Amino acid sequence: MDRSRTRPKILIVDDDPVVLRVLERILSELDCAIETAHSGTAALACVLRQEYAVITLDVSMPGMSGLEAARLMREHSNACLTPIIFLTGNAEDEHLVRWGYEVGAVDYLIKPINRLVLATKVRLFLELYEARKSMERMLSRSAAAVDGDPEDAEMRRAATEYRLLLEQSRNIVLRLDDDGCIRWASPGVASALGREPGALVGTAFLELVPEAERPPVHTAIELARSGSES
Repeated sequence: MDRSRTRPKILIVDDDPVVLRVLERILSELDCAIETAHSGTAALACVLRQEYAVITLDVSMPGMSGLEAARLMREHSNACLTPIIFLTGNAEDEHLVRWGYEVGAVDYLIKPINRLVLATKVRLFLELYEARKSMERMLSRSAAAVDGDPEDAEMRRAATEYRLLLEQSRNIVLRLDDDGCIRWASPGVASALGREPGALVGTAFLELVPEAERPPVHTAIELARSGSES
């Protein structure tokens, strides 16, 4: 592991200290720094200070609920694109689930939390966060080169590193156009869907997602689209 890089941060929010310890223990196996908050208000204070790669957020907390906290987080630049995974002990409340997606949830997990499922989802979001940051660094170097900064070789190196990161990823990494159709797919797509990445070009991404899972995916696409337009 590269010791010079800053590890991405995860924010875990829950009013139950026992649940906080359990979640922290599960996610401590990942290559990230973990911070915790015991309330929606405390979570907002954390988001105002810095950016997180992923946020896990308890839905039902005293005072400010997780739903209200998520809505307010989305209004701040530090969290407008951050994946939020809602955790709830109530699997039957469809109103809460629907509201959660409307305020920006990208996933919903029911307590008690499955250790493997949570770790796998968070690991994927961490990889996507690192890929996005790598791209931002590359674009920054590109802009500097256009302005006359003699870092063109470094820019090309960064672009090559980013391309290799995507080509070697075992996870599903896709580039979509403005209509939500696939423009590029990583090799991880082939193993997940049993199709060649090139054959997916032009396919509407939501058509590949099970109908029950489309709301959070659609929300994530819209958030990414609004972020690129800002």
